[in-house]
Amino acid sequence: MDAEFTRLADAGKVEALARLNELRAEQERLRRVRQLKQEYGINFYRPHAKQDRFHSAGHKVGRYVRTGNRGGKTKCGAAEDVAWCLGGRTWYRNSFDVLDGERRVVRHHVGSQGHELVTKGIPGASGERAAIGQ
Repeated sequence: MDAEFTRLADAGKVEALARLNELRAEQERLRRVRQLKQEYGINFYRPHAKQDRFHSAGHKVGRYVRTGNRGGKTKCGAAEDVAWCLGGRTWYRNSFDVLDGERRVVRHHVGSQGHELVTKGIPGASGERAAIGQ
C-alpha cells in the first residue's frame, strides 16, 4: 500500500511540474504580447463602429468624430495621425470584428495588405509608401 501511495504522490509531483511549466510558458507568451503591443501599438488598434465610420469615410468634404464621454475620440484621432505619418492605416491590414457599444459585432473586416482603407484619403499614400508601417 505504501508503494502505491508513493507512486501516486510522485505522479502528482510530475503533474504539478508539468502544470508549472505550462504556466511559465503562458507567462512568457503574455510578456511577449505586452512587449509587442508597447512597441507596435498602432497595429493592435481595433476601431469600434463609430471610429470605423470615421476612418473609412470619404475625405473630400471633411470628417469629424462626434461621440459622448469616453467614446474613443482621442484614440481615433491619434490613430489617424499616426496613420498619416506612416502612410497608411496598418490596422486595416488585419482581420477583426467591428463592434458597437454593446460589444455586438456590426461587421467583420477582412484585412489584407492591399486593402483600400489602408491608404484611402491619405495624401501621397501609394502601395509602396504604405508598406512603411508593416
